[in-house]
Amino acid sequence: MTDKKFEELLKEAVEQCAEKEWEEISQKSKKIRYKPSKEFEEKMENLYQKESCHNNFIGDEQTKSKSQLKDTKSEKRYFHK
Repeated sequence: MTDKKFEELLKEAVEQCAEKEWEEISQKSKKIRYKPSKEFEEKMENLYQKESCHNNFIGDEQTKSKSQLKDTKSEKRYFHK
């Protein structure tokens, strides 16, 4: 066997082993999942509730101001005609 053939066979064997190992590692990593602690989940839930309440308040203010603007525009049109 020549040195070139031996090197080619060795490269192929190493690549095949590396592919098999990589597949095994990827399969194991799919099974492992992170589960957050209860404290962390509670903190995130509280933050979400605070943020959603704040956003709802801002949204209400924006819609009120828009509707008030529409009313004033229609009143101006009515009085000008």
